[in-house]
Amino acid sequence: MNHSEIKKRIQLNLANANLESQELRVQPDPFSGWLIAVVAEGFKGKHHYERKEIVLQGLEDIEIEWLDLLTPAEREWAGVLPIDSTLEDLPLWPESLARSKDPESIEPKDIVFPSDLDEDLDRPIVTTFYSLRGGVGRSTALAYTARILASRDRTVLCVDMDLEAPGLAALFGKEAEIKPERGLLSVLLDIDQGNRPDIAKHILRLSDSDELYCLPAGIANANYARKMKFIDPGAWYREERNPLRELLDMLGSDLPFKPDVILLDARTGMNSLNAPLLFDLADLAIVTFFPNPQSFSGNEALVRALLAARTRRNLQQQLTPEPRFLISPMPASKSPEVIDRYQHRAIEWIGDWLSVLERDRPEAEKIIPSEIVHFVPYREAIATSDKIMSDRDIWQDFEPVAEWLERFLPHKREQALGIGHRALGIV
Repeated sequence: MNHSEIKKRIQLNLANANLESQELRVQPDPFSGWLIAVVAEGFKGKHHYERKEIVLQGLEDIEIEWLDLLTPAEREWAGVLPIDSTLEDLPLWPESLARSKDPESIEPKDIVFPSDLDEDLDRPIVTTFYSLRGGVGRSTALAYTARILASRDRTVLCVDMDLEAPGLAALFGKEAEIKPERGLLSVLLDIDQGNRPDIAKHILRLSDSDELYCLPAGIANANYARKMKFIDPGAWYREERNPLRELLDMLGSDLPFKPDVILLDARTGMNSLNAPLLFDLADLAIVTFFPNPQSFSGNEALVRALLAARTRRNLQQQLTPEPRFLISPMPASKSPEVIDRYQHRAIEWIGDWLSVLERDRPEAEKIIPSEIVHFVPYREAIATSDKIMSDRDIWQDFEPVAEWLERFLPHKREQALGIGHRALGIV
């Protein structure tokens, strides 16, 4: 039996017993069997075996790994229940890649990017910096982009989501200021326990003059490593309470300052945490890579998965994370032919990955790859520096990345008046 058939059978069983459910949740277990939760006022006064006899009639042959049969009063103290889902839409790597395995299954008419909207998105704008392979300057690009935006009077919060290799604070020269048991790891586990932590205590101010902040991952010691085993985004997305989504809500509402943008530094490769940072939480996904043959197939699969994803934004239209591409580092070659070859290859690849958007999309709305790609040249000064530099000549390499985000933010004067630049017809 499938998800729909099990639900219909339970509803029929309840109706035959003159009972009505206030909640009915059915979910496949990741390994085998099913998780079932039913909340019904009519269970009051009935023993568990009586409730089970009513609900599971005709379902004797299915394997049940979890069964909660509760009254609304019992529901108050029952704790976290599984969500009602087939789990096919989870923003995790297996499900995200499976959804986009066949490019023909992606419907361009269903894809709505944030830039397609007439109105501005509510702040903060969440941008995930990601690279499938390491050594391409992802964290460096994030740090310089943050510094540029903050210098333009934007309030910027950087979040070190690379829990396995924390170090974003070090790029700003602030790693020594992280206090014991402070940081993102502790915050996530506190939220997972049902608490609402004071996140401001975990945040570092990175500049005396600009509104630039960082939520570091934490201090990588023995206790940090012990806590890491409790991070389980796969479980969070199968339950009704999701610490990752709650974290983003708190970062937007609970701090002494209101971020204009939140920049998430995601772990390289494919792991359980960076998938939802791309496929659920991101308004923009900045994919960083160098166009060598090893990076083609993995990034192709990633982009197709992004196009099939729908973000957490609760709007009338479901949004797709909007991709941008950072090609880094471009070789320090004196031969224009070498530079042109890599630039052409990257543009060609990205055009191919996004070709699905060409179907049924008006000419005016079609994506022009060269407009969403930026090439970052190799600079020895950056490669050999221990932290980001204050030299604004260096910053210019990342100005176009900051511009990508600026387009989603109202001008400062309009922001003070509560008016969006899209509402004024400015794009």
